[in-house]
Amino acid sequence: MEANHLGGRNHVPWLTLPNCRKDHAEFHVRCRQAGVDFRKTNNKLVGQMQALKAMLVGMWMVVESCEKHIKSQSEAQSDGTHQEERSNKGSSADNFEDATSNGKVQQ
Repeated sequence: MEANHLGGRNHVPWLTLPNCRKDHAEFHVRCRQAGVDFRKTNNKLVGQMQALKAMLVGMWMVVESCEKHIKSQSEAQSDGTHQEERSNKGSSADNFEDATSNGKVQQ
């Protein structure tokens, strides 16, 4: 785990969050793509705006992670439902065979 300065070390040095190395690197890639400038600036308001942009990138990453988790849970449940339906269909066929004699339905 690494301490990620979510708003940038130069802009909000006290705000850190633990990130794994992979997510920390991905955060900085996305910040560069979003135009976040972590360089020190004499204009405190500009620095705070850059920090806010970086925080929004971080929040976006959390939302994406949650969405992936929810979708994987939904797919796993869906797969389980389909398997249950298949097993229920098999038992219905078995019940039908039990109710027939020599291919004819008993009445």
